[in-house]
Amino acid sequence: MSVAEIADDATAPAAVAAVYTDIRAVTGAAVVNLVWRRLAAEDAATLERVWARLRGPYASGRLDDLAAPLTPPMPKIALRPHLLASPETPRAVVAAYDANNRRNLTAFSALLGRGAESAPPARFTLPAEAASAPVPTLPPLADLPANLHARLHRLDRFANADGVGPLASLYRHLAPWPALLEAAEEALAPLHASGVLAQLRDETLRRARAAAAQLPDLALPPADRAVVEAVAGVLVDRTIPRMIPIGRLIGALIGLHIREGAFS
Repeated sequence: MSVAEIADDATAPAAVAAVYTDIRAVTGAAVVNLVWRRLAAEDAATLERVWARLRGPYASGRLDDLAAPLTPPMPKIALRPHLLASPETPRAVVAAYDANNRRNLTAFSALLGRGAESAPPARFTLPAEAASAPVPTLPPLADLPANLHARLHRLDRFANADGVGPLASLYRHLAPWPALLEAAEEALAPLHASGVLAQLRDETLRRARAAAAQLPDLALPPADRAVVEAVAGVLVDRTIPRMIPIGRLIGALIGLHIREGAFS
């Protein structure tokens, strides 16, 4: 599925690049996620308005307070020893996605009025790995070899058997490490087949909506909500909820051991 987005690289228009720079500075993570890149493709003014609405809650820690308990307890997976000779960069990629996905899911659930119930806050700790190593530029799908392209799409079907929504950026961002993606497919396939990944996705979504219920002031006015719904609704309902637990499981494959609210 081809999705309009503006890349977080030197090709971004100046107005968009300025927002991306501020997003990275405020969130403390090097990745600008797909939800922002799609908003930028809608138009720069929409991106600016949505970020202006969320910047304060990110900067103040309101979203951090609610993001920690989003992830359900993770199942054990078989680790492949010595999978990567130099794991620092893929570890940073996965950590940045985890940090951003949990907060973005909370924030955009609130923007779109997805709040469902109350939940007690628990302080989120940004993992040091999220900004500890340079994160490579997201490679264009067209530049990837056919076998790797096919693997990314197989991975994207996990907890998403009907293929709804765009290809998750985390898989594409990990394309420079095909051995890691091969191991991820091997480890995640039985969890998908057994329904465990779908259960983790649904529980993550339930927790996100509980967190969003505590942020009613972030709900967008109707006109802006309709625009953001069209661009980001599928990410909020389908993509991000599955990629939070999947990202954590991939993190375990590269030795990124996780405890509630932080990485160790």
